[in-house]
Amino acid sequence: MRQLSQEAAEASAEARQELLERRFDGIDLLVIYIDGMQLGEHHIISALGVDGSGHKHVLGMQQGATENAAAVEDLLEQVVARGVDAKAKRLFVIEAPKPCVQRSTKYLAHSIRCNVVAITRFAMCASAYQKNRRTR
Repeated sequence: MRQLSQEAAEASAEARQELLERRFDGIDLLVIYIDGMQLGEHHIISALGVDGSGHKHVLGMQQGATENAAAVEDLLEQVVARGVDAKAKRLFVIEAPKPCVQRSTKYLAHSIRCNVVAITRFAMCASAYQKNRRTR
């Protein structure tokens, strides 16, 4: 039983590492969404991208809360370093206090079309952005 647990832990660590090292060069992301969640005693920040076909891409995750501006900035730095174009125009959604949003513009300054959006308004805002993008 102990051997099985060790193998599962190693496989999980490998899968996580693979996920966090994936490249995103050439993927046209329309939306980047950053949110935090609490898993037991741990706070996790995740970044999710949505492309033009509606496919979701886990861009990254790390320990920290969305209220922690340095953690959000670090996550964005990792995402940009792995090929997300910081100059592309896209909807950027982050459910976080103003200081976190201000620090996040350092990495996605050209991308931000919607700084802070309440989760309940996300779908409406994304739809409006997509319509606006098609008319350009």
